[in-house]
Amino acid sequence: MAIENRDRRIGGRLVSGSSSLSARVDPSSRASLDDRFAIASSASTTERLNRPRHLVLLATLLLVASFIYMASATNKRASAIRSMKRQQRDAERVISTAAELAAFDQRASSDPTGGFGAPIPLILNRLEVYATEAGLTQSLNHRRGTGETKGGATMYRYPYDIRDPSLENVMLWIQKCVEGIPGLEVQALKIRPEAQAWVVTVTLSRWERSQ
Repeated sequence: MAIENRDRRIGGRLVSGSSSLSARVDPSSRASLDDRFAIASSASTTERLNRPRHLVLLATLLLVASFIYMASATNKRASAIRSMKRQQRDAERVISTAAELAAFDQRASSDPTGGFGAPIPLILNRLEVYATEAGLTQSLNHRRGTGETKGGATMYRYPYDIRDPSLENVMLWIQKCVEGIPGLEVQALKIRPEAQAWVVTVTLSRWERSQ
């Protein structure tokens, strides 16, 4: 039986009658596609459910714990290093103080006049006299603390800020103090020039036997 091939003109286009047959989809083929999609979706869901999520979670927890442990170990190590350095500085101060006291005892015992290490009640007056002899233009601003006692001796410090137009006179005063007072030493010295004067910051120190 012959199939009539009719041509239709729709909207200015020539449409073959046989094209309507080719556009049809086999119902059985559509059902087969739906079944395959359902099977694939079910398999994907089953795969997600069967994934070892607990292993991934455990690995994450172990990684976080390792970071926390490393941070804690680093902090403990830094604290131990700081403590070691502090103890080292303390030990160095003890050794330095012991050496100073040993030198003090040696010089005091070898001083024939007995003036080294002996308390000088009028030491500030003597410093003032040396300032006048050296030609300083201003009076001294005396400051003496309570002293730092170590062993059987006490360290006294005498800090001064001197402003004078002549640096030579200031250095002469320091020399007179050190030579005229047994055991007096220069602990710190800083010199700064100004437009019309010299500024000398000096700290004199002396060990005295504790009474």
